[in-house]
Amino acid sequence: MQTISENEIPRLLQLAELNLDYVSLKEEFNGLAELAARITGTPISHINLIDALHQWTIGDFGFPSTITPREETVCQFTILNNAHLEVKDLKSDLRFKEKDFVTQSPYLKYYYGIPIHLRGHNIGSLCVIDTKENEISSDKIKLLEIIAKEVTERIKLKNNMQQMTEKNLKLWKHYKMLAHDIRGPIGGISGLAEIILEQEDDLDMAEYFSNLKLMKESSDSVLHLVNDLMSEFTAEGAFNNDITIKEFAEQLLSLFQSQAHSKQITFNLNINPNLHKIKIPKNKFLQIIGNLVSNSIKFSPMKSEIQIHFELLQSENKTIVIRIKDFGIGMTQDQMSEVLSDKLHSTLGTAGEVGNGFGIHFVKLLVDELKGKFSIHSEVGKGCEFIIQLPMINS
Repeated sequence: MQTISENEIPRLLQLAELNLDYVSLKEEFNGLAELAARITGTPISHINLIDALHQWTIGDFGFPSTITPREETVCQFTILNNAHLEVKDLKSDLRFKEKDFVTQSPYLKYYYGIPIHLRGHNIGSLCVIDTKENEISSDKIKLLEIIAKEVTERIKLKNNMQQMTEKNLKLWKHYKMLAHDIRGPIGGISGLAEIILEQEDDLDMAEYFSNLKLMKESSDSVLHLVNDLMSEFTAEGAFNNDITIKEFAEQLLSLFQSQAHSKQITFNLNINPNLHKIKIPKNKFLQIIGNLVSNSIKFSPMKSEIQIHFELLQSENKTIVIRIKDFGIGMTQDQMSEVLSDKLHSTLGTAGEVGNGFGIHFVKLLVDELKGKFSIHSEVGKGCEFIIQLPMINS
């Protein structure tokens, strides 16, 4: 059953470019989710963003949620086109009739979803859900459309504010550096000028021009520093060093504990002590490492282990190495080549989990964007090890 649009890779890159911290957005969007539920008279409403492997709920009312495997959602179908999706009876729909949210509590029955459209792509959805039959009038649908547009505007505003904050922080740091760096050249200019003034009557022309030459070199040095600062701000900052590796690892385990628990999988986390306080761009790292951890859970057997290691490259101390190792079904060389390509390739997980085939290729695109390296080591029947090398940005 087709759950991937033809423009999926550009859509995922558009979502990644927003650089949003999905986990922290609920305070911003819970009110809109509640408003949607109140308008339609439904007990549940969610605002979701959908990446390669997960649905991230950034606003909820009536049924709390944060992260759900994409294949276990209704909204994966809502984002396939620009039309609204209404499912009057989830239990009678072949796509959803056997899903846990239909056959078990909360026994969902009715769904109405509207795509969240941003810059040419459907990045998520606004949905209202009921546990009994429902019918939404055209007037209420128009109000839902207004809420969906408001979600889009708030996401754009959030992204713009984040970019401005990053630029201001970068500007402040550069001002401090500039103040330090120009102190020497300016002091040199002042000293040479003082010598010329003190020896005005006795200074011969050769010495006079020699001092002027030194003053010119010092002033050029100051000008060069200022020009460097100005050129630095012609491009947007690529990183948002907003969380330490230790904090990131704790959040990562918390997010995926539920998914791992369903298969009785344990995490084995190891962080090089020298990396505990190193800051990383949380949002990009979560998309990269989160997708790989989720993939490892999907292809691991019951009661197995997933190892996550944060290391320093031994030959130098400026590269972070992240290893995610599972002991699942593994891949052949041909399979590794396929998952790294942009071809759609999906395999059922060890518990029948359905995927979409884009996750690992998307990870590679994000690692390339961060000027890193990505590789896979695997043997059939013995599991996979994903290795990411990324430049250390801030120590």
